[in-house]
Amino acid sequence: MRPVVTAIACFLIALVVLPPLAAEASVDSERLDIGQIRAARESLDAVLDGTLRERLAELLDAAIAELEKIESDRRKIERFEAQVAGTDARIDELRRELEGFDRIPRADDAAEVGVAEAQREVARERARLVADREALRTVEQRSVERAVRRNEVSKQLGELDQRAETILKEIRAVRDGDLGAELREATMTRLRALQESTASGIEVLRAELTSLEARAKVLPWEIDLAQRRVSFREQVVAGLESRERRLREEESKAALERAIATCDAAAARSPVLGPVAEETLALAQLRWGDGNVVTLSDRTSREFLATKKYRNDLERVVELTRRLYVAYGRRGSIGRWWPHLPD
Repeated sequence: MRPVVTAIACFLIALVVLPPLAAEASVDSERLDIGQIRAARESLDAVLDGTLRERLAELLDAAIAELEKIESDRRKIERFEAQVAGTDARIDELRRELEGFDRIPRADDAAEVGVAEAQREVARERARLVADREALRTVEQRSVERAVRRNEVSKQLGELDQRAETILKEIRAVRDGDLGAELREATMTRLRALQESTASGIEVLRAELTSLEARAKVLPWEIDLAQRRVSFREQVVAGLESRERRLREEESKAALERAIATCDAAAARSPVLGPVAEETLALAQLRWGDGNVVTLSDRTSREFLATKKYRNDLERVVELTRRLYVAYGRRGSIGRWWPHLPD
């Protein structure tokens, strides 16, 4: 009974799974059919039991797993190809946005607003400036990540090429070996599935490499646009801050004039109020006069924000330098990772 069962198992695997063995197994030959392999795997339970069945099932399960990776690889390749196909359209979109950037309306300095509203506008634009700076930092990091990923892909391609050679050697060894017929066919199925999966992985990496090269064409435009947005927002914030200071100075001047007039009137009306008027006038000078506490507080706040900006710029440069060093530092020119400090 045993020879009959073994012959049936061998027949299922050889006839359903594998084409006739060629002198050299290659992914250019007829590809494996995952559906047929699954059917052969299910048929094992009906014709075999024991250790042989478990070994054959293990080999066919491994083959099925490798072929399932190929199905996933096809979707990855389609995604990378779509990214490449959209490169020119994305560049045109960024170019149009850059060309029209100077036409973005600026805040109307002549608008009649109070100090409170001017302060709210400054706060809103400062928040937008923070967001624009973070967006610039993100797109710069993407540029470095692209360079790092490109090196990784090149390394992985070399590893897969070596794996493909190793698999071919294993196929030759199994073909020329003395395994039983059923184990040999199942092992060849697993190796051919691994061979096809490796070839598919190479195709994925090559498609990703093409996508990364296309990304390299888009990133300078994205960085330029992000820098323009930051520069524009800095100008808007500076203009609004200037308007806020002017309005506050005008308000302080008007308040001080009212305080002087009130104190003079009170002192003229009653000599008893003279000392109180002088003391009130001194407080009014402290509050609204030249170098008043509000002006000093505003100046301190601006200096703090400027210091924070310089610190953020420095952190951005350090982070970019670190990432570039990881990508290029151990090879090539030092100029590929040496930091470019902002003015």
